[in-house]
Amino acid sequence: MNIDDKIKHFQETSDYYANQKKASIVKDYKDGLDIQFENHKKEAMKMYELQKKVHIEEIRKECNKEFSKKQQEIRKKLTDKKISQNELFFADLENKLNEFFSTKEYDELLIKEILEAKELAENGKLIIYIDPLNKEKKEFLEKETNQELLISSYSFGGGMRALIPEKNILIENSFDYKLGLAKEEF
Repeated sequence: MNIDDKIKHFQETSDYYANQKKASIVKDYKDGLDIQFENHKKEAMKMYELQKKVHIEEIRKECNKEFSKKQQEIRKKLTDKKISQNELFFADLENKLNEFFSTKEYDELLIKEILEAKELAENGKLIIYIDPLNKEKKEFLEKETNQELLISSYSFGGGMRALIPEKNILIENSFDYKLGLAKEEF
């Protein structure tokens, strides 16, 4: 082997090892870049998922807010409608009561309530008030019940009120009171 062959062999061997070293460095660098790329993809996916969750939560909150707003509007409309219907109902009821006050059934109801109050008083002192609207019925009711009646100084919507002082009892059979209870329960 001469010098040229030795140089050639040396050069080939050096080139071979340099190419292997270069290939190893390039492969390591490429593997490092692949690892960085995979890490970057994972981080990007995490960020995307996080942003997606935040965005979905924002949309959900906005939808819930809109839903609550619409629900409140509907409740308000329902409440307004209910109040309106209640007012119409009780206005109609009061009209029917005014018609009822001129019937024989109303007179019988007053007689019945007065007699029940007398029975409860058990021959004790009894003060019975009738509504000023019924002052023309006073004599008739006194005759039917054999009970002195007083006309109230203020209207209580028809019916009667009675006091039994000895027993500390107030009998409230006024229609204003009964309507008030009905409105509360309604």
